[in-house]
Amino acid sequence: MLSYTGVSKTYADGTQALKEVTLEIPAGQFCVLLGPSGAGKTTLLKMANYLVRPSGGVVSIDGTQITDRNLQSLRPYVSMIHQHFNLVPRLSVEENVIAGALSKLKLWRVLFRSYPEHLRRQAAKLVESVGLQEKHFLRKASELSGGQQQRVGIARAFILEPKIVLADEPVASLDPKISREVLQILKTAAKSRGTAVVCSLHQVELAQEFADRIIGMHDGEIIADCKADELDAAIVKKIYEGHENELEESVSQQVLPADQDRDTPQPFNGKEYANC
Repeated sequence: MLSYTGVSKTYADGTQALKEVTLEIPAGQFCVLLGPSGAGKTTLLKMANYLVRPSGGVVSIDGTQITDRNLQSLRPYVSMIHQHFNLVPRLSVEENVIAGALSKLKLWRVLFRSYPEHLRRQAAKLVESVGLQEKHFLRKASELSGGQQQRVGIARAFILEPKIVLADEPVASLDPKISREVLQILKTAAKSRGTAVVCSLHQVELAQEFADRIIGMHDGEIIADCKADELDAAIVKKIYEGHENELEESVSQQVLPADQDRDTPQPFNGKEYANC
């Protein structure tokens, strides 16, 4: 379980990014942080692997508080999927996936790129599990499409069998069809392993479609905590108050899945919000 207890963050310039946030995310839950830019989503995510230190409060994994002293021992339990993939373009798909386990390898293996056979087999299984073919395994990351690169990012995130996966706007640079494919792969991989996922999104429809739970954030605070099917126009309006342009843009970019009945009522849509 990932726990935040009264966490706050004030940056050096005086910006208060988080205001005494308390939140628990259990194993196996796909939790989406939904909100406009500047709501505090990324700050909250990065506290879980201590890329951002809290100004106050406690962040814990399975009851153990994260501190600078135990950070190295806890970090393998948390992995991250990035918006811009963060792959090494000149390295192969195999090496990019194995890169997620470099902290567990001896230095000479890293320097000479001499990876243990069991790790290479595991990387191959993960690449296959995210829908890539054998022919992609030795290709350079730079030769892949954006959707394929994010699949590699997902495979890399699971190489150490983490307890928690953090996904910071993982589909922001992908088109709607590929976005759904990527999120489905991430959700399936997490569910099969009992891994908790904390995923920041700005697309309301994608949050509804894939989240087990939606945390609405605004101005550094949690203002909504609900199941995906409980998200309605009133909650969305509250989350995006003062940022309606971001909401309109995210709605306009999304389309219904090809197999979804367009006559089926949806909990939220752009027209419903516009009429509030």
